[in-house]
Amino acid sequence: MSDGAGGCRLRPARPEDARPLASLHVRAWQQAYRGLVPDDFLAGLSVDRREALWRDEIRDEGADIIVAEDDDGAVGFVRLGACRDEDAGPETGEIFGIYIAPRAWRRGHGRRLCAAALARLRAAGFTAITLWVLRGNAQAIAFYEAMGFAADGVEKERRTRGGVVLPQVRYRLGPD
Repeated sequence: MSDGAGGCRLRPARPEDARPLASLHVRAWQQAYRGLVPDDFLAGLSVDRREALWRDEIRDEGADIIVAEDDDGAVGFVRLGACRDEDAGPETGEIFGIYIAPRAWRRGHGRRLCAAALARLRAAGFTAITLWVLRGNAQAIAFYEAMGFAADGVEKERRTRGGVVLPQVRYRLGPD
């Protein structure tokens, strides 16, 4: 899978991506969630712990992870699959997360990754697609709304291992 636009190539994740994706994931959280999540929680994020999670995720046969890379390496990723929500029917897919390295923000990588995820989910037969956004994350909300998603009125709170509460809002694209 290749998309040469903007010097960005899209491809499936590989085992050797675990460390770069972990580092990108931590840096993206630390930048994007500043002011939304406690600073001490963000400072305590560990690339080593996240690498172990990514290693397992990439090995998982059911994982669908697309990596965006440029000449300097990975600049983003998207994880997708069947929707995990209890109220979702079999026609609903989910984007579990799109993260872009802060150095590559606003260069179109997120749009390309989102478009690739939507195409993959639709090709798999999903007619509705959901994702969760941290409440108050204006940058992400604007991005997803520009991609055609709209809040569907469902909210939840997720607790991290450190006990931090992450209030989330669900967004949907496609039939209700």
